[in-house]
Amino acid sequence: MNIRLLKILVISMACLIVIGFSVLIKMLYDKANNVVLSKKEINKIITIKKPTNMQLESVEVTNERLIIRYKGDNLNKILILNTLNGNLIKEIDVLK
Repeated sequence: MNIRLLKILVISMACLIVIGFSVLIKMLYDKANNVVLSKKEINKIITIKKPTNMQLESVEVTNERLIIRYKGDNLNKILILNTLNGNLIKEIDVLK
C-alpha cells in the first residue's frame, strides 16, 4: 500500500512540474512579445502646440510620462502626457 501511494505522489508531482514549466515558458513568451510591442510604440512622434503668449519653462520625462511646463504673464500651464501613446493625461493651469 505504501509503494502504491508513493507512486501516485511521484506521478502527481511530475505532472505539477510539467504544468509549472509550461506556465513559465508561456509567461516568458508573453513578456518577450510585450517588449517588442512597446519598442514599436516608442518610435511615435508626439506633436504639441505651444499655448499662445507662453514660453517653454521646462520639460521632464519620468517613467512613462512627459511633463511640460509653460510660463505666461498671468498663468503657468503644466501638461502631462503619456509617452507611449502621446495622449494628454492632465492639463493644469496655475494662476499667478
